[in-house]
Amino acid sequence: MLKVTIIPRSKGSLGFSQHLPNEFKLTTKEDYEDRLVTLLAGRAAEQVFFNNFTNGASDDLRKVTELCYYMIASLGMNDKIGHLGYQLEGDQFKKPFSSKTNELIDEEVKNLISRS
Repeated sequence: MLKVTIIPRSKGSLGFSQHLPNEFKLTTKEDYEDRLVTLLAGRAAEQVFFNNFTNGASDDLRKVTELCYYMIASLGMNDKIGHLGYQLEGDQFKKPFSSKTNELIDEEVKNLISRS
């Protein structure tokens, strides 16, 4: 982390975080989980400071959801799904798995987000 501010820098922005470029080629599960916490901090700040939610964290929530699906379904970073890597085509997964597996992936994404 290089810089974090809650001072609005533009219309509709409640602040920002700036990161140094990552010098490592490999990213660990813990690195991804740290990124999730950082992304969810905006929503938590809204609750603390405004005692309400706004649309300010909508992009962060989209990124959190995408990252969780990527970790669980593509990178095999989940014990229940296992070491399987399903590939994305655009915004959709190629579906070589059952509806039950799809529901399990959705459940594990929700669990990961709520733990973060």
